[in-house]
Amino acid sequence: MVFRFLLSIAWLFVAFYFTWEYYWFSKVNWHFVRWHTHLAPFALAILLLLTLTQFVQIKERTVLLTSSVCIGLALAEVLLFARNPNGDVMFISQLKTNPTNYYHAWPANATHYLKKEEFNYQRHTNSLGFSDKEWRIEKDTSKIRVLSLGDSFTEGDAAPADSAYPFLMQKILGESYEVMNAGTCGSDPLFNYKNLEDRLLQYKPDIVVQTISTNDLLNDLPLRGGFERFQPNDKIKENSPPAWFYPAMISVVFRTLLTTFNNNIGKAPVIDNTYLTNLETILQQLTFNFDNLGKQHDMKIIFVLLPLKNEVQNNKYDYNYLPLQQMAAQSNTIRTLDLLPCYAQKIHLSGSDFKTFYWQIDQHHNSTGYKLMAECIAEKVLRITEQ
Repeated sequence: MVFRFLLSIAWLFVAFYFTWEYYWFSKVNWHFVRWHTHLAPFALAILLLLTLTQFVQIKERTVLLTSSVCIGLALAEVLLFARNPNGDVMFISQLKTNPTNYYHAWPANATHYLKKEEFNYQRHTNSLGFSDKEWRIEKDTSKIRVLSLGDSFTEGDAAPADSAYPFLMQKILGESYEVMNAGTCGSDPLFNYKNLEDRLLQYKPDIVVQTISTNDLLNDLPLRGGFERFQPNDKIKENSPPAWFYPAMISVVFRTLLTTFNNNIGKAPVIDNTYLTNLETILQQLTFNFDNLGKQHDMKIIFVLLPLKNEVQNNKYDYNYLPLQQMAAQSNTIRTLDLLPCYAQKIHLSGSDFKTFYWQIDQHHNSTGYKLMAECIAEKVLRITEQ
């Protein structure tokens, strides 16, 4: 009787807990996940097993074995979570758009950490939620203002703030230029465009640098969609994520196993001819929109084709950028910069292996890699301004 009473109390607690979790899910979407969320499934499994023993005869050995497995997995969850407490946030940013974060920016005037297994770097945001100093709207007419748009490779993930490529490019270009870093981890070119159109035109940039990678085109856009994601109520329309997203969000153990045995985690489930046709339509609209802004506001746009680590290794992109390059070539305001040959040349001249420019596990640039990126982009900026 006492045991059944305790089970009843436990079920009341479970009912309260999951009601509370659902409440926060309704408020903040998948950002409701916390350390205890990872442990809840195992606690629920043990409670279900103990409850079943009151109605069905189950061997004691089975109960002990199942409970031991659940406890072991729970401990593994704790250890993996403690190893990378920001892992949930990074996973969400890569695979799930927050419907209330219309511009996909960090909280304004706040501190966050770019932390993974190999590194831990602090960032402070300005009033727009970008990892940079506060920008003056008033423009120094003696300087050329360069606005850098992009994702984690622009914000400078996996490196100190003073090693982000816009910061390093500022040093290369000198005092006659002003470089602004408007990159955000997990962003994509469509979010970048909306930030430019709605919030950043007031700074009157002369040159806008927009990075584009196969991660944007074969990962982010399949999951997030095109410009239809931007709803008139300042909300983001959400697409359904892959089926494996849900257990991977709740269990760090499952996520780790999936990453280990499936190199396509984070990739769209189907990249077929239909999607590639849709992608070309999205890129046409993106190019058209950037070109229009460039004409209206006397800006030069640079589409920077950014190779990922494996693409540098293979000296080949996983996506054929030729249609995008042809679209840009028809524009009077857009130029393209393919970083792959620039990387190949500079890495060869350095006498170093390409791996020395990247983190081994995370595969973002390290500080040396961002210096390489800054040098290549700065050369293009200088060529444009000297024309």
